[in-house]
Amino acid sequence: MSEKLYDELYPKRISLIGIKENYNVFYNSWWNDKCLSYSGDTLANYYDIFISRYVVYNSLYNIILTTKEKFGLIKPKGKNSEWKDFEKATTEILNQLSPSIIDFFFSDYTVSNYLTEIINLIVSKQFAICHTLGKPNYEKDIVLVNELRSNIKKEKVLGILKLIYSVRCNLFHGSKGYETNQIALLKPLNHIIYELVSRTYDLFECMLNNLIQETETEIAAIEE
Repeated sequence: MSEKLYDELYPKRISLIGIKENYNVFYNSWWNDKCLSYSGDTLANYYDIFISRYVVYNSLYNIILTTKEKFGLIKPKGKNSEWKDFEKATTEILNQLSPSIIDFFFSDYTVSNYLTEIINLIVSKQFAICHTLGKPNYEKDIVLVNELRSNIKKEKVLGILKLIYSVRCNLFHGSKGYETNQIALLKPLNHIIYELVSRTYDLFECMLNNLIQETETEIAAIEE
């Protein structure tokens, strides 16, 4: 039994505590000190808010998936392959979200109102969200709109995650202008990504605490 302690459980506990402490240093400095410090109502403010919040979201879906894979909570992608970033940010992280998070994004009044604003912008073609080879793809936009309007909880939340990821791609990689009308899209989206990051961080924190507690309990049982 001592072999299990020294070869498995003690290293597991050290690793989990290290993951928690290291991530919290990043989260507290980036989210609390940077992301939540922005104020103002200019286009530059809304750009900065979205990009900084997306950085935290990116770190969260990566660390949740890698941690779960490391400790055998989810199956690896497969030998000699890995998840694409789009998969991690949408379908894969969706599968890790708790029912309460799914319910929140499906039914929250403020989120629903902001989604309606965004849907109207897409349907009226004021903004093209989806692109193919650098050109607007309005057929894909309609598919996205249908997901955002869906009465199926996970389908609607998947649409939200796709929306966030697509806007991120447009800002980082797309050919874009820099015009004040973009506030109409970024303002509601910034609220949605705020809720996503806050709730996903709480989920990650809870997951780590549970894993640490389970490991501590198993160690205590053997040490007795």
